Amino acid sequence: MPEGTKLIVVYGNYRHRQDSTGITVSTSIEENETGVPYRAVTDVNIEGRLRNKRLESPRYLDPIIQEMELAYSQPGMDFGMLHDDGTRSTVWFRNADTIGGIRPRMLAYPNYRGGEYVNYRQFQIQLTVMQPVVGAPEYIRFSESLSIDGGGGEWDVKEVNFGRGVRHRTRTHKKCTAVQSGSAVGRGDFPRVPPPIWPFALRTEEPKIGREVRPRGGSRTGNIRLEECEISWTYEYVWPVRLDGIPHYAIG
Repeated sequence: MPEGTKLIVVYGNYRHRQDSTGITVSTSIEENETGVPYRAVTDVNIEGRLRNKRLESPRYLDPIIQEMELAYSQPGMDFGMLHDDGTRSTVWFRNADTIGGIRPRMLAYPNYRGGEYVNYRQFQIQLTVMQPVVGAPEYIRFSESLSIDGGGGEWDVKEVNFGRGVRHRTRTHKKCTAVQSGSAVGRGDFPRVPPPIWPFALRTEEPKIGREVRPRGGSRTGNIRLEECEISWTYEYVWPVRLDGIPHYAIG
């Protein structure tokens, strides 16, 4: 960057003054349960001063404050820093590329000392930006369990009036029943349901399916991408002899 070049902080159509605004950007990477990155969360902190152009009265500062407050009351705007010539810097976030939209989390005025609210007004703004990681795995979370019952002989105890009961066989081969159930959370879409472990022993041909959507943001953000989509499944089995197997597990 050439010496003396300054960047302009922009939110939507609102531009901060170059000489009175500072910005701090920090990004953390979140991993799924298998340790693979799937989401980048960026926290932005903006600090600066709104300057009163006419120092004889603080009332001339009010419309300047109101203009900034109105701009940041609207979620879902593009945000970043521009060069003097209007080109985008490396710090630029398109709302359409985010999960749930860009959301201002705080706008505060932390100081009242000195010439505060007469000559100037100090402010602090915080934004959060969430973006999917390119090539991230299909699953954020995944779990599956098996429950198996029967498949062998069955015994019971016949009670008597006096003394101990008598243990006796009631069946030489009891039917085996099993339940395969689980759930998975996907990023932006529902994950695939794993196949049945014993397709030859299904009680019903199709599994019981449940779906739940947990959106990030809403229609006000201008971004309708769904951040967390959870799907659950249940397969039921019945077979003349004992079934054996292990649950599926998420890969990557």
